[in-house]
Amino acid sequence: MLRTWIAASSAIALLGIRCLDQNQTSTSSQNPPSAPVDAPQKQNANQHIEEVDWSKAFHHTVRYDASQSALIVDVALEPGFHAYTVGETIGRPLLLALKPDGAFVVSGDVQYPVGTTKVLPIGQSVIVEGSARVVAKLARRPGAATGNQAEGTFRYQVCSETACDRPRTVPFAIEVTASDPASDQPSDQPSDRGHEKP
Repeated sequence: MLRTWIAASSAIALLGIRCLDQNQTSTSSQNPPSAPVDAPQKQNANQHIEEVDWSKAFHHTVRYDASQSALIVDVALEPGFHAYTVGETIGRPLLLALKPDGAFVVSGDVQYPVGTTKVLPIGQSVIVEGSARVVAKLARRPGAATGNQAEGTFRYQVCSETACDRPRTVPFAIEVTASDPASDQPSDQPSDRGHEKP
C-alpha cells in the first residue's frame, strides 16, 4: 500500500514538472528577447543625413589681366549655395593673398564683390550668390628683379541654407606676361573702392 502511494506521488510530481517546462517554453517562444532600444534610432538617423557634394557647388579660376595689371578671380556658385564676402563675421569671407616673399605684391586694396546681407538659420550674414569677381592689382616687389609668377592662395567657404563646408584655401601660381607691373610701385594709399568718402 505504501509503495503504491509513493509511486502515485512520484508520477504526479513528474507530471507537474513537465507541465511547468512546457509553459516556460511556450512563453519564451511568444515573447522573444527585444532588440536594443537605440538600434532603430541610429538607423533612422542615418537615413536622414544630407549628402552634399561641395566640390560641385563652387568653381573659380585665377588669371592675369595685362590690361589692368591685375589678378582676376572669377567665382561661380551653383543655385542654392553661397559664399561669404567682406563684412561677414560668422563664416570665412573670400580672401586673396600673395606669397609674402614672392616677386609681386598687391598694389592698393583687393577689390572684393559687394555682398548681400541675408538672414540665415545661423544668423545674419553677408553673402555672394551666382557669379562674382575678385580683382587685385599687382606691382613688382621692390628688390625683386627676377621672376614672372604671381604666387598666392585663395580662400573661400561654401554653404547651403542648412549646412556649410569647411573653409578651403587653394594655392595658385600665375604667369605675369605682356604687362607692366615690373615698373609699378606698390601704393601706400588705400583704394577708394569699397570705402565711403567723407
